[in-house]
Amino acid sequence: MMRNEVALMNKFRDENIVLQIFDQYDYRNVLWIFVELMEDAMTPIIANLKTDYSENSCKYVLRQCLLGLQAMHQRHVIHRDIKRAN
Repeated sequence: MMRNEVALMNKFRDENIVLQIFDQYDYRNVLWIFVELMEDAMTPIIANLKTDYSENSCKYVLRQCLLGLQAMHQRHVIHRDIKRAN
């Protein structure tokens, strides 16, 4: 399952896809995946905000998500797990 996801992610070299895989290795039947470092996950950042979201902030986040989905759909791939953490 993970190998299929890695193969799929390797097809996406697009500015609208956030997480890029740099390389992967199968060493002694263990899959090592090298991805760009993301300092913080979005879920705790959003959960810890003590303010309302502005309309423009929501528009920006939604637009970026839709651009990523569009890039996937143009390659005939459907994301089956859309949620804040992903």
